[in-house]
Amino acid sequence: MTTITILESGMTFGPFQLDECFYIEESKTYKNIQENVKMAEFLWLRRQKSQAKVWVVEAKSSVPKQLDEYMEDIKEKLVNAFTLTVSSVLSRHKLAKNELPALFQTLKLSSIQFGFVLVIKGVPEAYLSALQDALQLKFKSTLKIWALEANSVLVLNNEIAKKYGFIASD
Repeated sequence: MTTITILESGMTFGPFQLDECFYIEESKTYKNIQENVKMAEFLWLRRQKSQAKVWVVEAKSSVPKQLDEYMEDIKEKLVNAFTLTVSSVLSRHKLAKNELPALFQTLKLSSIQFGFVLVIKGVPEAYLSALQDALQLKFKSTLKIWALEANSVLVLNNEIAKKYGFIASD
């Protein structure tokens, strides 16, 4: 089966099966609405055993000093990607029908789990807990509204992201 890798913020994500990855940032659907709409990089439908979860992924190469603004921006990108994908699955965007991978087109939205992950290249592991707490705080209402689990928001560095399968092994 065909695979895709995605190069973002100096990291190589994947390889993912083509039908399990929606490179939303490069999609025509997004390009058609991109004015004043921030977007995460991609979505990955990760299937493990009998479970499946769609991960919305944002990549960064650093953390700025203004953490509150930074996390608000990250949240906006992740939620926009999630919302645009759900609206595309619901056929709200004509272009999406030809772009959404087949597995995304058949998602059972009522039962699929969603997760949001920020991968920051080179950030020391000791900082990840505080960064994750800051992002989870921003996601508090989103998690409630969508009835998502508290562990649906992750902040990882590139090394831990490799262990989770987001980033290609060297």
